[in-house]
Amino acid sequence: MKKISSRTFTVIICALAIMISSCSSWVTVRTLEPAEVSLGGRKTIAVASVDGYKQLMSDYFFVPEIGEYSVNPLVPYQRVSLISGYTKGVNSDVASYGQEQLLKGLRATGFFNVIPPEVTDPIVSVGMVMGNTQKKLLEQGIELLLRVSVPSMTFDEHIYTKQAVQYISSHVKEDNTTWAGGDVVMGTNYLLKQTYSMTISYTLLAVDTAAVVSSGTFTSKGDREIKVADSLFPLTSKGDPDYSKQPVFRSYYLSSSVPKDWYNEFFASSMKTLCQKLAPYQGSESYELLEIKGIKEAYKLSDRGSYQGAKNLFMHLWDKERNPDALYNAALLQWAMGDIEGAYKLVQTGLNSSWTSSLQSLASSIESSMARQKKAESQVAGKDELSTSDSFQTQIYQIFGN
Repeated sequence: MKKISSRTFTVIICALAIMISSCSSWVTVRTLEPAEVSLGGRKTIAVASVDGYKQLMSDYFFVPEIGEYSVNPLVPYQRVSLISGYTKGVNSDVASYGQEQLLKGLRATGFFNVIPPEVTDPIVSVGMVMGNTQKKLLEQGIELLLRVSVPSMTFDEHIYTKQAVQYISSHVKEDNTTWAGGDVVMGTNYLLKQTYSMTISYTLLAVDTAAVVSSGTFTSKGDREIKVADSLFPLTSKGDPDYSKQPVFRSYYLSSSVPKDWYNEFFASSMKTLCQKLAPYQGSESYELLEIKGIKEAYKLSDRGSYQGAKNLFMHLWDKERNPDALYNAALLQWAMGDIEGAYKLVQTGLNSSWTSSLQSLASSIESSMARQKKAESQVAGKDELSTSDSFQTQIYQIFGN
């Protein structure tokens, strides 16, 4: 059995001590966050069909190849016939998915009475023909009209070549020479490079005032690479590439695939953000309990979610020693249990008797959360004032004719 030196043992003990001391306890508090946009009590929202991107993003049948290159000048370049997986149906599929996510998100807020596109679209269409869209919407009790569109959506793909390199460790080759070890060119890789982007825009109109309440855009882009083929030299018995022979070409795909998951995920996240702009929502914040020696059981209880038991231990320490850090932890746990007012009272108790920067910081955080909660409650009760936007009013002219 190998003996561990005293120096190594000391290093291990120190590392463990650092790991143990660095362990910390965190608690999560729930918050009620206000919507970014105040709707003045308007909660019946009509959603028009998402206007998907209409133009073709790609007109290739075969994915184009650029930078044609063969690792061996004596070997002709091998073409890759990869059919493009793009079809125009991708545009409408993404728009349909985005619409599902939008409706799901609006309903999940519990804030809106949502009028779906199958009801909204006919009202708007007939109203635009008759020139009385605003009147038609008001007759149906509709207070808000939300329109989402995809003004830009891109997709590009091409194939390029790159040396296939592999590390080979030192060994004796077939010709009895010694390879010292290092990177070796094994042949050529054929890589599919795809780049894509999307912009989503939205406009929210207040029907009664014919005003833009909120508007904006979400934009993102991405890219990915996939090896679709390779042309590799045969290997010798020692595992080295045999450059005297023709490389073997292998293709792994018949067609490319459009990153529909990326488009869908971006649309879903954008619609989630939009819903949080328009309706109050439940948020959360995480705070670290202050470290106090000699009271490990309190941290264990907190880590297990037994907040009341942990709070009682910290309060006992506060009553016994007037340790402000103990009161900080007790207040934080009270907040984590959903009693923000009680937590604030505990913090004020500490500040009145033994001010610390930690208690003051926690007091500021609680005050900020209480202010946001009050605003959110006002929005839920419909007592907030309608927001207005400086957005260009083109859509209002088109829809309401004003």
